[in-house]
Amino acid sequence: MGGQKRYQVFVSSTHKDLRHERESIINELTKIGYIAVGMEQFPATDEEQMEFIRPIIDESDYYVVIIKARYGEVTSNKLSYTEEEYKYAVDRKIPVMAFLYKDISKLPMDETDQDGEKLEQLKRFSQELESKRIVKYWDNKEELVSGVKDSLNDMTRRRPGIGWIRGDQAADISLFKELDDLRKENALLKSQKTNNGVANIFAFTAGVAHGKAALQMSFSSFDEVEEGVEKDRRIIHKNKQKHAHSTTWDSLFSVVYAAIFENTDIASGRLGAKQEEIDNFICAYIKQEEGIEKHIYLDNPSIDDIRLQLVALDLITTFPYRVYLENTYLWHVTDKGEKYYAYIHAAKTSQE
Repeated sequence: MGGQKRYQVFVSSTHKDLRHERESIINELTKIGYIAVGMEQFPATDEEQMEFIRPIIDESDYYVVIIKARYGEVTSNKLSYTEEEYKYAVDRKIPVMAFLYKDISKLPMDETDQDGEKLEQLKRFSQELESKRIVKYWDNKEELVSGVKDSLNDMTRRRPGIGWIRGDQAADISLFKELDDLRKENALLKSQKTNNGVANIFAFTAGVAHGKAALQMSFSSFDEVEEGVEKDRRIIHKNKQKHAHSTTWDSLFSVVYAAIFENTDIASGRLGAKQEEIDNFICAYIKQEEGIEKHIYLDNPSIDDIRLQLVALDLITTFPYRVYLENTYLWHVTDKGEKYYAYIHAAKTSQE
């Protein structure tokens, strides 16, 4: 893979029967420049395994699922760990590639599930993959490894992921924090010069909508489906409908604040939330408020419009999350934003 960017690929399958195939795939992908991860990096299968796996899937650019003739161990939700991982990847909108064994009827009995219920679950899961995903079929390890490599190379051309770059080739995050601290100090000094020397931390730029000002958000709901065959498959939106959601800038800021708080991890040095995480959080909030179960995306204001508005109000600050991509930002609440959020949700006197 050329250039500095490397894509992370999560490789999922049932554990014991596909261990060698999974190891071969991870080894081959690593050789050609991918960051390949699988269940070998995690504790033994149990309920806590998903807590380890979800963050890794979140950070992955692509998800590969391999199916042979076993459904695998099931979780408390009565789904296999493999299917749980798959559904999580789909929910996070990570591109999925599926590889199904060509003809399980030709396999020895000791390589297949003998439990009738699990066989039915395997059949259902396989049919779901065939109907919704890019699927290829295999009957030996060499064919499988080659198919995964070809599909990934094709997918990275058609749907490039965010990818990763070396830390020594990226901008130093401490520099952004230092600049942000200086900006906040400067803003505070300016605010203290207003109102006869009394600090007014809630002074907003004239003409910029804020507070309880009404905000009419437009969004579209849709069904996400795949069409075409083999390499011509593409994800399209069907049954699109336009909707409107009425709110205020205070309410929207509260949602953004919650998204940033949810995704900040000080222990790992992650001081904020990625722009796509904010977008997903806002969409999930609107879906809940409007009672909509379909996929949605924001029409107006867009996530970037919201970012610019809140930056103009000095409620958030943003800096590039991956410096080689445009419009990819990490959002962080300013000191003013922290205090304003507390003010919004504080108990008020009868005069306010």
